[in-house]
Amino acid sequence: MEAIFNTETLLHRDQYEDITADLWDMYIGDASTRTRGYNEWLCSLLRNYNCKRVLDAATGTGVDSEMLFDEGFEVTSIDNSSEMLQKAEELKNKKRGDPRADTWFIYQANWLQLEQDLSTSGALDQGQYDAVLLLGNSFTHLPNEDQKFTLQKIAMQNFRKVLRPGGILVLDHRNYDTAMNGSPGVQKKNLYYTGNRLEKMDTYMIAKNGKFNLVVLDVFLNVAKSVKDSDKKVKNFKLFLYPLSLESVNSLIEDNFKPKKHVLYADFEVFDPKKNTQPGFFCHVAQKH
Repeated sequence: MEAIFNTETLLHRDQYEDITADLWDMYIGDASTRTRGYNEWLCSLLRNYNCKRVLDAATGTGVDSEMLFDEGFEVTSIDNSSEMLQKAEELKNKKRGDPRADTWFIYQANWLQLEQDLSTSGALDQGQYDAVLLLGNSFTHLPNEDQKFTLQKIAMQNFRKVLRPGGILVLDHRNYDTAMNGSPGVQKKNLYYTGNRLEKMDTYMIAKNGKFNLVVLDVFLNVAKSVKDSDKKVKNFKLFLYPLSLESVNSLIEDNFKPKKHVLYADFEVFDPKKNTQPGFFCHVAQKH
């Protein structure tokens, strides 16, 4: 007997095989527009912790990796989606004339065997990283079928293994708490996703035995040549994610990463529950002992 929603299958497959890189870029927004919103915040954070070698562990199409490379960081870009990494390779190829081009590496790797994959590729030959980045709600791609966060715990421990002492993990996630508490859905427009092609995005919160274990973001984009075209051309894609609560992510970091220091941000400001009542994103900065 098959379950109505097989979350194990939905969350384990490469969802981005069905989403072209160009469609994804339309969703997240133009690179220059998108990075302006948090470029300064992220780069200042990394420099404050004396970070030089950075592992972009959720590369996607490579927008963040390119920005970090241009800012002078030594970047290793990894993703489990070969479709997305092809776009990142295109961005890297444009840097061939740059004397620093050999400081940007791109590999396909899996968080659940991260140290092994990076060692095999030779990425750890120069030692551990100063920072591991998981931006763009990427961590919620991992399923939690057993309701014990088994995969999340493994991944968290693996992130710690590839970081140097004093290095930082920067991990963000959407604010699913509001949706789980009765809000109409997650924020559609925010500092991360600035694209002007979004027609609508519906949020489906799906519970199993009384606990939310799947969120479906149903995204509709206008892909006409210009947003000013009178004739809209709408395309749709869906993302299947696990709705992590703020409390659960805090616990995963404290219990498995065991940080020396753990700072929580909400939309790039230090989180103050009195001021930031409904942020679109939370971002955790955890420093390794």
